[in-house]
Order: sequence, then C-alpha cells, then structure tokens
Amino acid sequence: LDSSSTNLPGTSLLGVRGSRVPRWMFRNQVERPSRQKLTPRSGLFCLDKDALLHTSNAVPEIDPQMRVARSGDIVKIYFTAYTGDGSVLDSNVGGTPMEIKLGIAANPTPFELAVKGMQAGQAKRLKLNFTARFPYDTNKVVSVPLANAPVGVKPGLWIEMDTGYRGRVAKMGEKACLVDFNNPYASQSFLDFDIQLHEFTPEGSTLDFSGKLEEETPEDREKMAQTLVNEVEAIRLTTQRVGFREDDLSSISSSVSMLADILFQENGLSILAETLGLELRAEPDPVLLVDTETGRVYRPNDARPPILNTGKEVTSAVKGDNP
Repeated sequence: LDSSSTNLPGTSLLGVRGSRVPRWMFRNQVERPSRQKLTPRSGLFCLDKDALLHTSNAVPEIDPQMRVARSGDIVKIYFTAYTGDGSVLDSNVGGTPMEIKLGIAANPTPFELAVKGMQAGQAKRLKLNFTARFPYDTNKVVSVPLANAPVGVKPGLWIEMDTGYRGRVAKMGEKACLVDFNNPYASQSFLDFDIQLHEFTPEGSTLDFSGKLEEETPEDREKMAQTLVNEVEAIRLTTQRVGFREDDLSSISSSVSMLADILFQENGLSILAETLGLELRAEPDPVLLVDTETGRVYRPNDARPPILNTGKEVTSAVKGDNP
C-alpha cells in the first residue's frame, strides 16, 4: 500500500546456556516485576545508536557450531532494565520476548547493534543514555474514575484503557485512581540493560511497514502497526474457512479499517494479494509485520483490532516479503 493508492486512517528468569553465567545476570531476582506488572515498551524502539554507551562481551563464549545473528534474521530478545541504584525498572522476562528484524531499520537501535553476532542463549549487559529523550509531563498524570478502570486495579499496576492509552496506577482513592500515562522511561538518565538472545524466529512470510502519521507518537505508531497485522490475520483466517466465498468478507467489515478500500472493491482479494505481494488464502501461518523504521516485529494478537481514527493524514508503504 503506497501513498498513491490509499491512505491508512490515523488511527523466566533470564536463562543462559551453559554453566559459565555471570553473577550480574541474576541480581535482584526478587525485585523483578511479575508478569502482571510488565510495562509497555513504547519508546525503546525510538532510541538511536548514539544512546548505546557501553556493551559487555557476550557470555557464555561463542560456540563455532552454532548460528550467529546476522542481517535479515528475526530474533527474540529478553531484557531487564535497571536504574542506577540497581532496582528493576522494566523487564519482559517471563512474558513475551521483544522481537526485531536485523538489518532493516534505517536507524538501528542499540538492541540491534548489540545482538548482531550473538548466538541463542548468549547474554550481554548494555548501558544506555536516556537523558532528555522522554521528558516527564505532569499533564499526563490524570484521575480516572474507578468505574472506568479495569477490575482489580491497584498501585503499581500497568493498565490499558478502552481508548488504547496505557499507564501506571500511582495512587488509589475511594472513587478514582491516579494514573501516570507517561512513558515508563520518562525522566530516566542512564540505565543498565541485561539482554539475552532467546531464539531465532523461523522463516516465514512478512510485510514491511513504513507508515507514517503526522506528529505521531511511539504509541500511535505501535497501535497502527498492531491494527494492521491484526486485520491481515483476520482476512487470512476468513479466506481459509471451509466453503469460503468473497461475500463472507463482509463479516469482518466492522473491524477492518486500514484495508477496506482495497478489500471491498470488485476482485478485492486479487488486488490485495498483488498489493501485499502475498496470497493470504495460501499462507499456512500468521503473517508478521516488520516496521522498517525500527526493525520491530509485530504478530497478530487475540484482541479485536481497534479502529484508529485520529484524523491525522498518513503516508504509508506496505510490501510483501515471502522468503
């Protein structure tokens, strides 16, 4: 989908192979957040290479018989972020790994630079500079009526509102809670990251995404990319139903917002296949979306794809890549 054809509406503990594991990989285990408290990653993919101040050698030592991460690979990464006093700020250990494609981003992130040359099971420590990258905005600390908050809300818990905004509960009251919607890395300066290359993602079909919202935030971009990959998966599953007819696509019209202009034309499926470079009816597995600006990989999730309508103009390019 390029801008000449359409506009997208705005819308575990860290296990390490072998026995030679550095002690720092296991510090502060008891402070690591539970899965329920894992924070959103918005902003990590906005860091440029200049944010990387130092990286340790990978441990354990490299195994000449094992695969090494190179450009073109999609890898899954576990990480834990520490503040200067050693307390845990963020972690995805025990949750969903961060997934990136190497060598595609115009401005590679520190995580991509660090993971190249690593093998599955190896770990490193990074020191990153966050100074002035995410200023703290007091206007993003708001009172949310408990009637509008998720069930079981409590201080320290990260929640997502129906609007898609995510924040950390700072304080509880009788009728409302105070929620901080600032980026989790706002006001931070220098942070240590323990990272581990968990595994390589098997080859499969991907779509390259280079959509751009006017004055977009990291959250805007994440929502737009996740919505698109969810919609592609909805179309793929619908077209693979037994006895499928193109008329059946009307059943997902309420959720498809980004691809509707193509999909509901005459011979829409054929036009969509040509546009994406993929025949979704023939794809055996979910198609992944790769953000060409950051290298981040998006997978379909179980949530109903939200319709993002911010009124912002979008220029985009989505093309298929079927290895």
